Amino acid sequence: MSAHARLGASALAVGGRIASLTATAAVMFAGTAAAVTLPNVFSDHAVFQRDVPVPVWGGAPPGAAVTVEWMPPSASGQAGQTKTATADAAGRWQVLLEPLPASAEGGVLRVQAAGNAAPVTRSDIVVGEVWICSGQSNMGTTMSGAQWWMSECPGANVPAIRFLNMGGNGGYAAAEPQADQPDRWYPCTPATSFSFSAIGYFFARSLQRDLGVPVGMIKCSSWGAAAEGFVPVGALREAGVFRPLVEKLEADTAAFETKKAERMETYDEKLAAYASAMAEFEKTLAEGDAGLRERWCDPATDVSQWGTIQLPGGWEGTELKGQAGSVWFRRETSVVAAWAGKELLIQLGGCDDRATVWFNGVEIGASGPEAHAVGHRVPAALARAGNNTLVVRVVDEGGAPGRLGSLPFLMYLAPADGGNGDERMPLPGDWRFRAGWSVGRADLPRRPSPPLPPGAAQTAPGSLYNGMLAPIAGYPIRGVIWYQGESNAGRAREYETLFPLLIGSWRRAWLRPAPAVPEGGAQVADFAFLWVQLPNFIGQGRPKDYMPPAADAPPADFPLGWAALREVQLKTLAAPHTAMAVSIDIGESWDIHPNNKKTVADRLARAALGSVYGRDVVISGPLYDTMAVEGDRIRLCFRHVGAGLVARGGELRQFAVAGEDRVFVWASAAIDGETVRVWSGRVPRPVAVRYAFFADPQGANLYNADGLPASPFRTDDWPLDPAGPSDRGR
Repeated sequence: MSAHARLGASALAVGGRIASLTATAAVMFAGTAAAVTLPNVFSDHAVFQRDVPVPVWGGAPPGAAVTVEWMPPSASGQAGQTKTATADAAGRWQVLLEPLPASAEGGVLRVQAAGNAAPVTRSDIVVGEVWICSGQSNMGTTMSGAQWWMSECPGANVPAIRFLNMGGNGGYAAAEPQADQPDRWYPCTPATSFSFSAIGYFFARSLQRDLGVPVGMIKCSSWGAAAEGFVPVGALREAGVFRPLVEKLEADTAAFETKKAERMETYDEKLAAYASAMAEFEKTLAEGDAGLRERWCDPATDVSQWGTIQLPGGWEGTELKGQAGSVWFRRETSVVAAWAGKELLIQLGGCDDRATVWFNGVEIGASGPEAHAVGHRVPAALARAGNNTLVVRVVDEGGAPGRLGSLPFLMYLAPADGGNGDERMPLPGDWRFRAGWSVGRADLPRRPSPPLPPGAAQTAPGSLYNGMLAPIAGYPIRGVIWYQGESNAGRAREYETLFPLLIGSWRRAWLRPAPAVPEGGAQVADFAFLWVQLPNFIGQGRPKDYMPPAADAPPADFPLGWAALREVQLKTLAAPHTAMAVSIDIGESWDIHPNNKKTVADRLARAALGSVYGRDVVISGPLYDTMAVEGDRIRLCFRHVGAGLVARGGELRQFAVAGEDRVFVWASAAIDGETVRVWSGRVPRPVAVRYAFFADPQGANLYNADGLPASPFRTDDWPLDPAGPSDRGR
């Protein structure tokens, strides 16, 4: 990921609107008398939530008058809006746009401060449905790691779907709430879909197809992240059970501060040395690059002595192995007569290094997130029938070996207007290449790492909220989809407080406008919160008690694993505007990252369509509701029965029953209308039932006729062994 400067900010109250700009105002406005700023969540290609007031906020010099204009697409027939505000003493301003109808045609947002001749303009903003997808690695897993990428991504040119891909897979951790984050919105293209959350992509695709309006997805996830990282520190402090966690963080931070000056002095010296070395590198590169001096971008350049390389790929397999500096790539590409004189699009599949692109000797663009997402435009005047010359100069400044492109299907030349939809000239294959100037990669200076406070660690309480959620808090959304719990599975009882606290704290932070949080925090935003119940998983590299016992072993011999955490997720459905997608039938016993992300997304989308958008669909598999003892049997009642209960693949399995002795034995079970009866000849007076309440409940087969599995459950509230597998997990 490219290096970026973070904007510092002062503390964010739990019910606050956005992170304060107080600590950054001087930096943000330096050098301009009346500069106005917008957070990156208001970038080109953004999606605004339809049918609700849309807050727009940013920074300006204190006291500056700010004018915000919304200009809908001319064809829409809608009236524009103009709102005004005055920046407060901290340089903050906010206006509230009136609700906007859905529109797939892009509008323009223009913001200007009085006396500033250069307004900030954001274009191609559509209006539809906005969702956050968050959690840990299973939400972060991209389409590149899913089994459907080859069938989905090459044709994923869907401008009605937009992504804000925050944090990559590592997340953005910060010790203090941030005023902004560095990522921007981009339309769904083969490149952006390939690198976006697989669950987020399939969820968006389902909603967009059903609703027929634009859908925007904001991903804020982080691998291996515990839930407390996503909760504001203030909310954790108010919840007494987490006060020791916050107090430890504060003590660690105080210890860091005592040595901060000394550490920063050393870091500043190293940083200055690095900057000097990099300046010398850039000077030497500019002066020594033969390609710049001899204009290798010119189509007339003789390349007969250049080497040949297969792209996409890198030069580690050539004589340039271990070298950094500049490498020039060139190939001839044919333009059919029908494309001549038309604007074209070049997609090079991304470049993590600096790259400059020429077409027929004219520079048309450079590498970066925008180019990776939407490609490089070739002006119509440059496109001629027959052979055309494409040249790319890549500058590798160290780190990973230099390369150009990622996957073959992401490298192509096509009409910018899409043509017939399947017109593409592939660009992978043999390219000519030559080093313009090179230096050993090991000889390049390395950027020093700054000393970071304990609160900036990904594992620190509140750090992921500070870096990813605080900068966008209040941006109107319809809801959240959440896949997390693996890293908290060993602390299920704690999660029973933590998970509802997370949901409530996000809803309070999203309040618009931003009143002081009322006593008890009763006032909350009402966006939907949907989550994935953890799948079946036995573990890998676990103690031997995680190994599955023999099939005829008693229930007590089966490890609980994630069962306790799943139960907490089930209980949290008591919170308003929530729903849950059960996944115990699509996990992989020995892989914590099951591959079937599409079914997970489809179940989440079904829950959203039914619970949020009013579609006549069953939103969940059967959920246990009540029980009644009927002699030697127990009758179980369920919610979300749908078209009826079914047993997939034969008789019901994975039911266990216990009497007053609390010893569970395997039980027989049968569907009776919309209920299930459970019994065992070994338990003449049953008092409790458990279903699929194990780490890896293979064979659990209670579904509704709509194809959705029942959630694991237990009717008892007996303590689980605190020293047993229920208190371990990942």
